[in-house]
This record gives sequence, C-alpha cells and structure tokens, in this order.
Amino acid sequence: MVVVFRKTILTLLLLALSIWVVRYGLLRQRVEARNYRYTAAERQALQSFADAWVDYGIKAWYENQPDTARADFRNGLARNALHVDAWLELARLEATLGNASEAGAILAFADTLTRNVVKWKWPQLLLARDLGIESIFLDNINFVVAYPQLRMDALNLLDRHVEGDTSAALRILEPRHLPDYLGWLMRWKRWADGLAVWGTMTEPQQQQDGLQDRFINFLVGQKQIRAAIEIWQAETGNPGWINPGFEAPFSTSAFDWKASSGEHWRDRKSTRLNSSHRIR
Repeated sequence: MVVVFRKTILTLLLLALSIWVVRYGLLRQRVEARNYRYTAAERQALQSFADAWVDYGIKAWYENQPDTARADFRNGLARNALHVDAWLELARLEATLGNASEAGAILAFADTLTRNVVKWKWPQLLLARDLGIESIFLDNINFVVAYPQLRMDALNLLDRHVEGDTSAALRILEPRHLPDYLGWLMRWKRWADGLAVWGTMTEPQQQQDGLQDRFINFLVGQKQIRAAIEIWQAETGNPGWINPGFEAPFSTSAFDWKASSGEHWRDRKSTRLNSSHRIR
C-alpha cells in the first residue's frame, strides 16, 4: 500500500511538472515570437519574463504612457538585473522625459555591462551623443569602427559629431582606423581631407590592400593631378608615366594605359603633369 501511494504521488508530481514545462514553453515561444495580445490576462501570465515586460513597456511608451512604460521596464529589470535592452530603453525614456542626469547614470551602468560587446554599442553611441556624454561616446566610437557592418554608420556619426572637422576626427580615431577613414573620405569625394589623413598614415598603412593605388586613382578622378603625382613619385621614385612602350600588361595604376572595350581603345586619364598620351 505504501509503495502504491509513493508511486501515485511521484506520478502526480511528474505530471504537474510536465504540465508546467509545456505551459512555460508555450509562453516562452510567444515571448520570443513577440506574438502578444496585450491583454491583462496575458500580462499576468507573462510576468515572469523580462523580455515581455520590456516589450510591453515599449508599447506603452509608443502609446504616450511614460509612467506605465517606466514601471514595465523596471519590472523587467526586477526579473533580470542584467537585461541590457531594459536598461537602454529606460535610459532613452528618461532622456526623452528630460531626466538627463538619471539617463546618463543608467547609460554609464549599461556601458560597464557591455564593455566589449558590440551588439548594444550603436544605441549607446547615439544616446551618449544625445546626452552630450563625451567620455562614453569617445570610448566606444573606436570600438564600433572596427566592425565592418557598423563602420560606415559610425564614421558618419563621428563626422557629424565633429561637424566635418577632419583634424578633430584624427584626434579621436585610433591610428589603426586611418585606412578605413581615408576610404570613407574617398567615398564622399573629400580629396582635401583625404590628403590630410594620408599625411598622418604610416607607410604600411598606405600600402594596405592597395590603398595607395586607389587613393592616387581617386585624386586623378578628382582632377588633383599634381597631388597624385607627388604621392606617386614619393612612394615609388617613378617620375610618372609607367609602361610607356607596353612592356608589361596593363595595371590598375593611374599612370598606366587604360583600355576600354570596343573597336577603339585608348588611355582615359592624363598621365603626366602638363602632358597626356592617347592611343587609338
């Protein structure tokens, strides 16, 4: 009899645990899918999930209910004190409401939680700039520029932050980012700023991934022939025109022949200062 009773109790406990696990799994799936109904009953059912509190808080914020949103974010943090999204949303809310000091304190804490984690650095950068917290902005901009998927946006943000002052940007950027910064300047056809950056780069950086040839071609394309020739001569010792007698295959150099497809072919750029070569 005792054995049967124990087995019955154990069976009931396992059944209850199975039901709880299934229910938890279904609720967790709803949270991950963001498939909410936003009802009072659902809020009660999902109260153990920090992610759900954050999502409910964002909805309340969009519906112009800042007090409800703040409470929801704090409830999410009560479930998971390391929930970075909750901290950042709370910081953004406080900043929007004009509580800059509190928003800054929250942002500083979130920054310590994500010191070497790129996932949250972009929203932190934007918020730091909006709040005027230079230390957090400057600490993170170099970290973000190192990631190709964020590099262009980060350099755009930096340029806006320094109001287009390349010398100020050079004081902020670490030397390892100068080739990427030069590439960004070339993309925006800022040849004068590009020359300023080129002058601060080391020789290995200038030779990195064919950057020298690309920069010289860029200068020629911007009609800065003299500057292009000066860089070419300083780096190669060549007076300008190369391969004049077609001794070698065409290269990507701005001072080599350029061939175009079709019945006629010719070079497309001036090759020497005060002279040009053209062939048909």
